[in-house]
Amino acid sequence: MLRYSVVITSPMERAMNYLPIVQKGRSSHRPGLCYRALALTLLTCLLGACQPSNQTPGQWLRGDEVVGLPADWTFTDEFPEIFVEVATPYFIPHSVTIWCAQVDGKLFIGAREPHTKRWPGWMEDNPAIRLQIDNKIYAARAEDFSDPDTLVAVKAAYAKKYNLDAAAGSSAPKVQYWAVAPPS
Repeated sequence: MLRYSVVITSPMERAMNYLPIVQKGRSSHRPGLCYRALALTLLTCLLGACQPSNQTPGQWLRGDEVVGLPADWTFTDEFPEIFVEVATPYFIPHSVTIWCAQVDGKLFIGAREPHTKRWPGWMEDNPAIRLQIDNKIYAARAEDFSDPDTLVAVKAAYAKKYNLDAAAGSSAPKVQYWAVAPPS
């Protein structure tokens, strides 16, 4: 008489062990195991939530929470990239890596080609944001501004900080800017 033994080797095969077994149209099911498998999957997804990295977005930002905003943001000149976290309609934060520039100590953030991204629209709907700079988290608000002189100064600050061609004119990509203000 031949005896067969089954050796489960891959993680997928082990995971399949927890799913309901279906044979010839009948389902036999181990009580609670499906719920445990679902809970394990959900927990893995939540624990796997990460911060953004380069062009890969993330979720919750982690760092030391700072109470209040700095009166002077000139220290951000040292940081070429920062993270911004915005609220989403599905209740899981979305964070991205962005550039920032300061003008006279006031911080400005921007989105290149904002119509091609979702987060600028979510930020317009809910301007409450969180910024991570040097592992410090700042609760803030993104504020639209319409002053043309401020816009010229912000563009110049970005061009200086990131060595951008200010003479690109109409061939330059569309960028939308926001001032960083205290949360309301």
